[in-house]
Amino acid sequence: MADYKTQGRHWCSDLVSVICRLDNGWGVTLHGNLEEIGESSALVLTETKVRLGSTVAIRCKTRELKGVVESCTLDESLGFFVEISLDSECNWSQRWFAPQHLWSYSKMSA
Repeated sequence: MADYKTQGRHWCSDLVSVICRLDNGWGVTLHGNLEEIGESSALVLTETKVRLGSTVAIRCKTRELKGVVESCTLDESLGFFVEISLDSECNWSQRWFAPQHLWSYSKMSA
């Protein structure tokens, strides 16, 4: 697997929808797996290539994060790793959305 910016991010494995903005508004919805999440970036694995610079929204359960595609790298056996820089007003916080494994961990340590 390629070397991704993982500093300050949590590993996860949650199913998400990635909505790619088209010239005429929001359009194409891809399904993917949220691999990593951090305050200002996310890494999603999809089966479809996403154009660099595309504006996207990541939806998981009842939450949505918006950002811009910084890179899209093909792994021949897995798919496309899409690196997304989150908009400053959409920064992720574990207080309002946490991957399933982080919820389990926080319940065990409480």
